[in-house]
Amino acid sequence: MKLSFGRIAVFFLTSFFCSSLWCQPVELYGQEYLEGGVGQDFFEASTDGVSPSLPPLLAGLWQNSQRIVSFENLDSASVILKLFYGWYYDRAAEPGAQTLVESTMSTTQLDYNYSGASQQDFIDRNSVTITDEVLQYDSLPPRPKNDATSPRAQQLLVEFESLIPETETSGAWNIWITYPDIKERHAIPVAVFDGKLYVNFYLGSNDTVSRFFQAASNTNGITISTPLLDKEVTSYLVTGSRMYKIRYWQTDMEYDGETEAVLSGEDGNYQVPKHLLIGGTVYTCVAGRRVDIRNVEEIPLDISGFTMSSDNRIIVQKSAYLSLMDNNASELYQLIAEANSRRAPPPPLPIPLGDLDFHYAEIEDLRKYMIPQPEFPEFEDWDYIKTATNQSF
Repeated sequence: MKLSFGRIAVFFLTSFFCSSLWCQPVELYGQEYLEGGVGQDFFEASTDGVSPSLPPLLAGLWQNSQRIVSFENLDSASVILKLFYGWYYDRAAEPGAQTLVESTMSTTQLDYNYSGASQQDFIDRNSVTITDEVLQYDSLPPRPKNDATSPRAQQLLVEFESLIPETETSGAWNIWITYPDIKERHAIPVAVFDGKLYVNFYLGSNDTVSRFFQAASNTNGITISTPLLDKEVTSYLVTGSRMYKIRYWQTDMEYDGETEAVLSGEDGNYQVPKHLLIGGTVYTCVAGRRVDIRNVEEIPLDISGFTMSSDNRIIVQKSAYLSLMDNNASELYQLIAEANSRRAPPPPLPIPLGDLDFHYAEIEDLRKYMIPQPEFPEFEDWDYIKTATNQSF
């Protein structure tokens, strides 16, 4: 094959430029992340306000007809499922021995490679208090062996992010749950007031002219599997004698907490948040970079279906998801044992017994006049069967 001068020149020029590029240092995003670069800054910013400390209003046992949820002074939650119409309590999620240790001692202080020291030296060095019961699986009752209870419980690691400042009467948080088996972290927004826990709620904001009921939740409960997120959420704007229903839907745009969207009603123009950040998911009420809300839905002004906290910060429409129990968190396993020791009553008879009189005396008198019937011959008597049926075999 013949090579022209042009092809030879292109080859040498390409080799020269490529070699200069190969000699340039390459900045790896992963290395920059490990060394505390932009990636690390983003991770730290995404976890601001998240704390493993348990809010006082969330502490205790919460229940509904389907489950019991326990928040203790640990970084994990227990979920007890009420199976078989509530007749059996399944310990679906509970802290294990390793979780109990990490909850008693600070996670940053744990050093499993620390050698040459006894357990007491390790405890003294970290200035923590830990008992032998915490280090043993025996600190929890043995798990039952049956088809309803799995041999191994889920371990849900939880952290709390405050949505509004907590008071003595109300509060709202993002409960960040880490599911170890799938290694994913999800947020479940909850609100508490009057001893009730809600997973469908709004955060109220007062203005001189209007009041905005901002959607702040997008799940349907505290589950042992990853929650299903709502594709759409609804907020409400109350202005004088009018009320507007504003639809927000999921978007993959970057969250913008400063830009306002404009709602044009018959009584004037109002500004509402363009984006809502609910449990790490971004929702928008306008398309793209627009700021005007189109197809605004005006509904009759009626807030009788809404229930507000005493400080008017939290608004709910639906009934509470969980109710606070009078029992302490330490009584959880006693409640489980008592519930599982119950026995369901026998089912009702298909035909209830009544005051029936079968007249047994008359029946016995009638039996005296019965004509005795000959016994049916044995099945092997084929001659009798042929005669009786007139059939040949």
